Amino acid sequence: MKIFEIMGRLSVTARAEDSINSAAQKMKRYGVSVLAVVGEKGKFRGILTDRDIVLRAVAIGDDILDTRVGDVMTRRLLPPAPGDDIIGAAEMMGKFGVQQLPVVDHGRMVGMLSLADLAGRSGNSAEILRALGGKTNEKTVKTQ
Repeated sequence: MKIFEIMGRLSVTARAEDSINSAAQKMKRYGVSVLAVVGEKGKFRGILTDRDIVLRAVAIGDDILDTRVGDVMTRRLLPPAPGDDIIGAAEMMGKFGVQQLPVVDHGRMVGMLSLADLAGRSGNSAEILRALGGKTNEKTVKTQ
């Protein structure tokens, strides 16, 4: 199954110049733990996780009003494209420990893929769980 078949089309974003305080408020307002960081015309620049905020700013005593998203965001993520397979996306979620992944097409943000998308619409929960790094057995995971 391809990512575009199950991904959400709308996503919450931040800009590198935003304060981490305003980004955290967006996370709370929309109930998300990851924001895609975009530049001009929706160009993908990275992600900001709640973990990035805590470990790269709050824990070392940075001022959340003065610290910018660009100072603490994760840049090394190579986001999946809409036509990529969902198993690879699940593996990436497991590797980075995130519940949402931005989906990027030709450098531009086009949507967000969440664990809920994978769990609710993929139809192959055992394979998804394995890709996320979990273990499965017949009693705990029902395959379709």
